Amino acid sequence: MNAMTTAMREAGVKTPSVMYRIWNWLKDHPEKTAEDITKALGMNYSVQTQLLDMTRRGMLTVYKDKSRKTGIGGIEYMVQRYSVVNKGKYELLPKPKKHVPIAKERKFNLQISKSLANPPKLSDVLGTSVSDTPKVELTEAEKFAAFLEFKALTKEMK
Repeated sequence: MNAMTTAMREAGVKTPSVMYRIWNWLKDHPEKTAEDITKALGMNYSVQTQLLDMTRRGMLTVYKDKSRKTGIGGIEYMVQRYSVVNKGKYELLPKPKKHVPIAKERKFNLQISKSLANPPKLSDVLGTSVSDTPKVELTEAEKFAAFLEFKALTKEMK
């Protein structure tokens, strides 16, 4: 809290919110960085969280620009510059809703979950009941031939 905020609270004056103070200052000083805003408003913490929230609400625009300062080794780095969208009256816009899957995705996922919860009966798939199918007795040679055929098919699949 800076000296002005302390004096206002002691005098009984309602202090404006941090978002309002940022918005009001940016209205008069567009295209400033978070560092510029923090210094100008005399805050002892960064305002980046509030700027991000206001950008998501659609109250501010942001664009990336090369910094006038240089970083380590003289390399210019990118900074975000903020401006107010509506320069009229301050209005705290609602937060955007979380991403909701589109209707097709939800319908498809619902169909899959229903099919897994209630698998079809074997008789519905085959068209006959299991008791109606005749049982076939295989000789040992036929069983062995079927086993070899199964083994060959599984090798082809790999």
